Amino acid sequence: MYRITQIGIVLILLIVDSMAQINSVAWQRYYSLGKGVNAQGWLTHIFETNTSGYIEYTEADFQQMRAYGFDHVRLKVDYAHWMDLDTILNVPVFPYETDSTILLYTDTGISYCLNNGLICVLDYYNWSWDSAMLNSSNYLQTAPILGKQWKTIADRYKNLPADSLLYEIYNEPGGVGATEMRIAFKTIIDSIRTVDTVHTIIVWGQVDDYTLLGDNNIILTVHHYEPHFFANQGKTFGNNSFNTTGVPFPYDSVTMPLQNPLDTGSSYLTSLYNSYPNKGTMAYVDNWIQALKVHADSLNVPLYIGEFGCTNRSPAEGMVNYLEAVRKAFESHGIPWAIYNWKNKNSSFFSMFNCDGCFNTDSLFTDSTGYTILCALGLDSCANTTGFSTFEVMNDRIDLFPNPATATLGINVEWKKSVQIQIFSLSGELLADQKQLIEKTIDVSSLKRGGYIIVIENGENVFFEKFIKL
Repeated sequence: MYRITQIGIVLILLIVDSMAQINSVAWQRYYSLGKGVNAQGWLTHIFETNTSGYIEYTEADFQQMRAYGFDHVRLKVDYAHWMDLDTILNVPVFPYETDSTILLYTDTGISYCLNNGLICVLDYYNWSWDSAMLNSSNYLQTAPILGKQWKTIADRYKNLPADSLLYEIYNEPGGVGATEMRIAFKTIIDSIRTVDTVHTIIVWGQVDDYTLLGDNNIILTVHHYEPHFFANQGKTFGNNSFNTTGVPFPYDSVTMPLQNPLDTGSSYLTSLYNSYPNKGTMAYVDNWIQALKVHADSLNVPLYIGEFGCTNRSPAEGMVNYLEAVRKAFESHGIPWAIYNWKNKNSSFFSMFNCDGCFNTDSLFTDSTGYTILCALGLDSCANTTGFSTFEVMNDRIDLFPNPATATLGINVEWKKSVQIQIFSLSGELLADQKQLIEKTIDVSSLKRGGYIIVIENGENVFFEKFIKL
């Protein structure tokens, strides 16, 4: 039961395919991830505090994340940089120990999450120049090094609540094939499991055969920045610089800018520019995400979007349009997500805030109607509500049984007169609205398999709870 003063569009990720999945530890933890945010620029840049990339995080950041309505934090840590290195060759040296300093920083980050009711996804972040960078040429040598690091990490946190801490073993592996990736990941997973058999492990979504990992407590992850020409506009780092800015979403021929001359020499960027009228649509976004979900379903593993977002160089109105479209597509397919990024220097381009290091509603990107990122992300802190009424919840809780339900849902809450009962889909669509007297059961046989929200108003209090229909 949630104690609330306002019910917004609540993302409750409860869509399931079978009773076996419902009983799976990984699927249960997957459902609880909900809406998340990346903590970038802190423990990924802690080793270079004098550069523009680093920005300080404090517990106030995590308190604000929770206040806005986020459910989890993807805590990104550059462990590879903190490995003992050969001072001349700058390569890892045996016994490949992780510097205790970064472990202490990790302790702090995890405690900030847990202290504020946030699930922590602990992500092994890496830079292209890190010595432990995984690729198809070195995976047999690098995987045991990464496994040793992860064994140290897992042994340190094995006693922390497994429902509140998940391990993401490697961020965005590039230059490594699906088979090599699977072999490397199995080495890392096996190393973790020698000391920790309970925490869920998140793996990148290009492994060729998940059954060969030999572990059923895993979640698949990918990142979403489609369409690239909108999401990356103005980005001047990485493999490609997107100098064209002012790109609208959805595509609009009237406001679409000419391609920046700095981009016209690139066939890749020109191709993205020319295809944007077809890709800059709500339908394209939904079809792309649906394809990801179909892929995950074919593997019978949960799908988590560890990053999505767009640059701060996007027009404000297009930015909120895009984030809302992507978020609703995730929601319609029952996929938890983490937006990239919470806060950072403006030079990082990706963050929720249009300022350096601040976190207040006034600093959030806002379109011409005052609609903010908070609203686009469907967070409870949005000043506007869509799809639900505004309720006051006074006290008590509601128990539903059986949950999951097949035909009938029992309700354990007292009422002595007619009550109003409503059932909503996860996207906020009202599916049932009826008055009911003493009977404490509801027929849900006509509902499709998936997750729902039930709201009961008894004249004094309003109760709401989530349930699964099989």
